Amino acid sequence: MKIVSIAEIADQEAALETDAGRQAELQAQARDHRRLARETKCAFAGTRHELQQHLPLILGTIAAVQEPDGRHRLEQALPQFEQHGWTKLVAAIRRILAGERKADALCADLDSQDSMIIETILQGLADPSSLADLMPREGPPPVS
Repeated sequence: MKIVSIAEIADQEAALETDAGRQAELQAQARDHRRLARETKCAFAGTRHELQQHLPLILGTIAAVQEPDGRHRLEQALPQFEQHGWTKLVAAIRRILAGERKADALCADLDSQDSMIIETILQGLADPSSLADLMPREGPPPVS
């Protein structure tokens, strides 16, 4: 059984709508529902834990934007992600590399996990300290 989101229902209704004004309204509703779903997923405490497994990709993308040398390394790794079925995520990352920073546009075609990766990359670009809770913690200090 496939679960259909409210955004998908609005998209389906928009596709069937013949009135251009109503179609635009339904498309805007779908975008709003996607944004709200991303915000909800982002607010869930477990999401930060889930994102830790994607930290190399997140940090690699940020480095690629900030350092020209980092981009070459990332570009070499991206085809591996595509081979594992992450084609939409890779496309969004390439758009970030090209300068796009609008979360709604970048996340429009992504599932919730990929959207969280993109949102985290954008947050890290805007404020590197936002990634502090994702970084591995040092072990406890040695007991003397």
